[in-house]
Amino acid sequence: MGVVGAAMADSQVALHAFGTLAATKADLAWGDYTRDNLQPQGSGRSHQWTMDTDSRLGAQLSWQAGDVGAQVQLVSDYRPDGSYAPYLSWANLTYAVDSQWRFRVGRIALDSFLLSDSRLVGLTYYSVRLPIEVYRLLPLYDADGMDTNLKWRWGAWRQNSSVLVGHKTVDTVRGAHVHSTDVLGLFHTAEHGPWTLHAAYQQRRVDNQSPSLGHFYSLGLRYDSSPWIAYGEFVRTSAFTGSGRALVREAEYATVGYRVQAFTPFLLASSLQQLSDTGQLPVAQQSWAIGLRWDWARHADLKLQWDHVRPRSGSYGTEQNVAPGTATGQAFHVITLAVDFAY
Repeated sequence: MGVVGAAMADSQVALHAFGTLAATKADLAWGDYTRDNLQPQGSGRSHQWTMDTDSRLGAQLSWQAGDVGAQVQLVSDYRPDGSYAPYLSWANLTYAVDSQWRFRVGRIALDSFLLSDSRLVGLTYYSVRLPIEVYRLLPLYDADGMDTNLKWRWGAWRQNSSVLVGHKTVDTVRGAHVHSTDVLGLFHTAEHGPWTLHAAYQQRRVDNQSPSLGHFYSLGLRYDSSPWIAYGEFVRTSAFTGSGRALVREAEYATVGYRVQAFTPFLLASSLQQLSDTGQLPVAQQSWAIGLRWDWARHADLKLQWDHVRPRSGSYGTEQNVAPGTATGQAFHVITLAVDFAY
């Protein structure tokens, strides 16, 4: 048997599926509550109840043959154009130099957050959605380019370091195409026992900003030792508006849960603040949530979450489609029922 034949004989193929079906209701009439600013509508002014905010379906196909592998991930969720058209979130080839060092090329997920790799898989975290105050600050979740990853140890701590270079185009709800070039990402994760520490830096040039260079920093910490689970992150972004004004924001969140057999009640608090004056209303708000996750099956859960959201004084928060003349700083509540699965 030749080299190609041996590789085919030793190859492994795996197919996985995941998804979330969620119904969301926000009691506000002056705007829409959305997961991020790439969703054109949400619950509130546009819809009383909606399944658009948090629902998604995805499938991941992976192939491995010796030192070479490939991954493709296809996702369908609520898009900026109002459709559910599937898109490729991952599509890359991998070459492993050895068991610790690898290279990838193609469309690669950016490891910018503590939960970047699994942010689309609701079964991997306890709240219905990852805190929008933090995760909306970086709409760039993947890039087309290449990265290298190295696994190593420092004492009892397992280390994982990676560097990525690439580019990405993001479509907005207004139909514009925002091009990010010279994307550079530096990511690191350290693990020991129940602890996980994650740090990231990212920079990119964006064609709708002047100057074009923007920066992203994050630091996250996770503790998972039954029955307690706790995790949180701090994020800072610095960029410029199209008119050349500095735009600096910071955000943070903390989640705490306590497992009782198949049930995990949890609390979540998050905050977003703008530290610079751009001459426009800032995007800033605070929220806290209480919820319950029920792991009713091995590969599925049911979540119920209630949020209290308060835009800061002088802000409409992260809400979309705000009605003209609306007073700023108006608090509201959100209730969500969701089912997550992954196979």
